Amino acid sequence: MLAFLAASARAQQAKKTGSSVSELSIEFPLPGGSAGHGIIFAAQGSGREQPAVVVVPDSPRERIDAEVRALSKLLAARGLEVLEISTTGTNIPVEAVLGAAGYLSSPGQANSRRIGILGYGWGGHAALSAVALSSETWSAAVSVGGVSDLYVHYRLTRELPPETPDSQAALWKEKPQLLEGIFPVQALETVRAPILLFHGTDDARVPRQESDRLYARLLQRRVSVGLILYPKEGHAFARAQNRNDFHRRVAEFFDKKLR
Repeated sequence: MLAFLAASARAQQAKKTGSSVSELSIEFPLPGGSAGHGIIFAAQGSGREQPAVVVVPDSPRERIDAEVRALSKLLAARGLEVLEISTTGTNIPVEAVLGAAGYLSSPGQANSRRIGILGYGWGGHAALSAVALSSETWSAAVSVGGVSDLYVHYRLTRELPPETPDSQAALWKEKPQLLEGIFPVQALETVRAPILLFHGTDDARVPRQESDRLYARLLQRRVSVGLILYPKEGHAFARAQNRNDFHRRVAEFFDKKLR
């Protein structure tokens, strides 16, 4: 019933906007009784039987809002149901990512629907952590300029995860070696879902060494992984040619792995 109501609401919204892709604001349950929020993008007339993708934006959210939205709509237009997670703070916890996946799973058919995940920056860290913690949930994963190694990230940038409590931040700054072994790097070495990494070679916010290191480790462990580097690009891909190539590669990757 919830799936039918959601599909009907999406169809009505699409008629109002005149777009081939409908948008629907939704809530989904999280542990402890709280609620996560997001926007569902889907092609007009689609049901819940098609594959789905959870999109996890960077933190703070406004940094890549337009780029995230453009790709979310593109994937929806190609026949995927896309749940783009929203946040009122500066961080999207992994619990929200797993809650979004639960929302997309049909009742009683949690393992029958193929779900992918796409994360940007700190959203990439949340996405990779979700894959590490619940590998059976995901059929494919994409990380774009994603933080994949907290120890390397702190050593190169002196940046800790958004909303880290002051006491925890003080401990990590005093003993940064404690960041080694935290999700997702080590736990990803046993996942089955294919992973595709994107990074700009001049990314100052999330240095490319993180993706280089993750790629090498996963390749050594025989995890299905690919790495696409864009020369002279930063944390966001500024050149239209590279953005178009990025969109095409992500769409083709999900088409191949989720259908």
